[in-house]
Amino acid sequence: MPASANIVIRLESGQAIGFGHVKRGLVLAAAFVQMGCDVRFVCRDQPDSYFRTVPHGEKVIWLGGTTPATDAASTLAACKAQAFTPDLMILDCYDFDQAWERAIRAAGAKVLVLEDYAERKHAADFVTGPSQKLKDPACYDDISGTTFLLGAPYLILGPEFARNAFSRGEIAPLKAGQKNLALFFGSADLTQETEKVLAALRDPAFGLAGEVGHVHVVIGAANPRAASLRAALAALPLANLSVQVPSLAGPLSQADVFLTAGGNSMQEGVALGKPSIVIATARNQTDLCEEFASVPYIRYLGESSRVTGAHIAAALQDITPMFNTQIRPAMQAAPIDTQGARRIADAVLGRLGRKG
Repeated sequence: MPASANIVIRLESGQAIGFGHVKRGLVLAAAFVQMGCDVRFVCRDQPDSYFRTVPHGEKVIWLGGTTPATDAASTLAACKAQAFTPDLMILDCYDFDQAWERAIRAAGAKVLVLEDYAERKHAADFVTGPSQKLKDPACYDDISGTTFLLGAPYLILGPEFARNAFSRGEIAPLKAGQKNLALFFGSADLTQETEKVLAALRDPAFGLAGEVGHVHVVIGAANPRAASLRAALAALPLANLSVQVPSLAGPLSQADVFLTAGGNSMQEGVALGKPSIVIATARNQTDLCEEFASVPYIRYLGESSRVTGAHIAAALQDITPMFNTQIRPAMQAAPIDTQGARRIADAVLGRLGRKG
């Protein structure tokens, strides 16, 4: 039986940008596969690519060296060499602009862009992203021809982050006293937020001993500082380090409070109903952090360069009343589910006329 559509997901991953793009690409690919599609990933062949460092079962088409000006042609040529003609090209990479999208569409494929930056310009058939700010007519060749799939209903989260995986759909209040913490600031944590948090936990001036129980730090294989982090954790009474876990769902199931960056991991924590203290570690995270903070779904500390140990300590000390009186009611009133990838695939295949 032929596939309902041939799908290519063009993305990159590695230490510089982390594995967040791959994680959401894998979830989105699974949704399309469940609807009968054949999905391939196209990536530049880099030594630290996720697909080179982590076992996987995905079909990957590797590219040699490309530039933004040549990548569309190289991507199409690589697909042709594999006798794979895409009906839809999904782009999750900040290196390419309208010219890339126009070239792909001129070759006969539709384009779906996963976007995090409101100001980037597009010539896409579909745009999905977490923020409503992405729908700016000035950023599109023809906004009337673009289908927008924006906001919380279209967040791309794996099924393991469904709230009832741990709590049967209920969100328990956060109790006073010592709390178990989970920390994850991206695979590489380039801004070293983990060290910043650990320093605050160890600093007697902040008096956090009565607030903190077990501390579980999660990093990716791309983080070169595992040895120094283990040494820092040894100074805490109860702590451990995990490297390259398959999912954050396990560590989060044991945590009372989650300290994280404003990317996919923040969305995963919120979906599970976890009290989350968030630091934006990249510019593409700030819009969604601000939107989540306004609900409020999170305790947002701001951009990394402005966050100090004192801010982290204050957040840990006030997270209990804030969660119980503000965040928990907001989560219960407007929960985030894990059906975003399915909704995206359903909408796209419907427009393509390829739904079974």
